[in-house]
Amino acid sequence: MFWEVILGFWGHIHSLDRMIQLSVRQIFRPTICAAFVIAIVIGHAIAQQNPTLGDVLRGQLVPFSPMTIPNLDKRITSFAMLNDDRTFLIAYYLDTPENLLRFPIFITSLDKETGNWRHKALHSVRVTVFENSDHPIQDDCLGSVISVERSEKRYFLNLHFNPSAGCLIILNLDLSVDHTFGGSLAAVFKSGLIV
Repeated sequence: MFWEVILGFWGHIHSLDRMIQLSVRQIFRPTICAAFVIAIVIGHAIAQQNPTLGDVLRGQLVPFSPMTIPNLDKRITSFAMLNDDRTFLIAYYLDTPENLLRFPIFITSLDKETGNWRHKALHSVRVTVFENSDHPIQDDCLGSVISVERSEKRYFLNLHFNPSAGCLIILNLDLSVDHTFGGSLAAVFKSGLIV
């Protein structure tokens, strides 16, 4: 009888121990999994940070003096560059915590022959869509800069609103806005004609 009581008591202790182990597993497994997922998401977000303007200039091997470039240490987004034998030009937005594009569009340009830098902030650039219709629409020319082209007298910035719409900003060589069009640039001819 004594051994039956001891074995019965031992069985209850063993069952209680087993229940505690199961409860601990049930609590900690989801917690550990959740912590792992959060660590991956935060790590991915940190790894996906946009570059600074200085990072981009160094990556393009563009020589610069930190004293002459605004926004050098700021993170930039939705940018495109022209980097040929005569000119380096980058059009970009400053990165925001909400990941939204906001004016101004910044333009930084280096004339490689003279070593002169130019900087321009384009505020509230507007475009008229359906210009030759009965109901033209004025809208902000605000979207990711997807390309920068040049002719002898102009720069052309292609901006992307969404997969089916865009805006073209035509800049003079002094970086002032010459004109805007709805749509995007397909070709620039030597005569200056654009399509």
